[in-house]
Amino acid sequence: MKIDLFVNANPEAREALVAAGVYRAEDMAGVFEVDAASDKFTALLDVTSDLEAAGRLNPELTFSKKEIASAAYLRVVIRKTVACSRTDDDRNLEHIEQQPWLDVGGFHGKIKIGSEVALSKVTSVKPNSVAAIGEWMNEFVVGSAVEQAWSQERFSGFSMHAVRHTKTAEVFPEIQHLQVDSYMPPMCVDHSMRLREEGGGLRPLGGLVYAEGLSNTALNDFNRTAEGLTNRGMPDFVVSQAVASQFAANKFRGWAFEPVLELGTDLYQEHSEQWARLNSLVESTRAFFF
Repeated sequence: MKIDLFVNANPEAREALVAAGVYRAEDMAGVFEVDAASDKFTALLDVTSDLEAAGRLNPELTFSKKEIASAAYLRVVIRKTVACSRTDDDRNLEHIEQQPWLDVGGFHGKIKIGSEVALSKVTSVKPNSVAAIGEWMNEFVVGSAVEQAWSQERFSGFSMHAVRHTKTAEVFPEIQHLQVDSYMPPMCVDHSMRLREEGGGLRPLGGLVYAEGLSNTALNDFNRTAEGLTNRGMPDFVVSQAVASQFAANKFRGWAFEPVLELGTDLYQEHSEQWARLNSLVESTRAFFF
């Protein structure tokens, strides 16, 4: 397991890093990446430690194929989105705001689920792909080949709903909206979890962590977290190893996967130790924040 950090440094921090010889100016154009376990990241923190504020860190986890294969359940990572017009966004946002808050037994807070989505154009969603809707709505539309493969395999926990044109209400025959109404057990909170300042809910900086014994728990192939982990209290998606294996075997596009972590496993222990170290480093200066 590896933690990379995408650094959005402010001008004062960039100037200090160049003056200290840690980075060249051209290496920090826009957001730049650094290994959280590297000496370069430690130097970055040391040089900016006297600043009142230096910028923001956005972590991204990378797991090996062996680590991914070791987990019974996997968190869906978005790799493709379908663009939304302003009208699409307004319509979908209105729908989400009208939905009731649901208590499904999560560790913290309630969640919201989108029961319908509206789009103006779907040509970017190919038959062999899955795409998230816009930049904020944690719902997915599914191409026909993917839907057919899931149905033929008789995967549990999902259904498909029609996607309609935002203005005409006509159904798009080539895609469908993925609906998942089964939920994971409550999460466990560790070093990598934060509370969202706006709108409540949890913000997982690292992996999703569950109690020991999850791998022996009979869950559906498709599930959603019982906690709101994304914008506007919407939960994440978790699938079985069987779904992920079929997705890769068929060379479907739009999703990547990371292992759901289980207390008591070696992978969780490594995750916990890396995050404890990273938090300690960042909190020692407080110039950067997550």
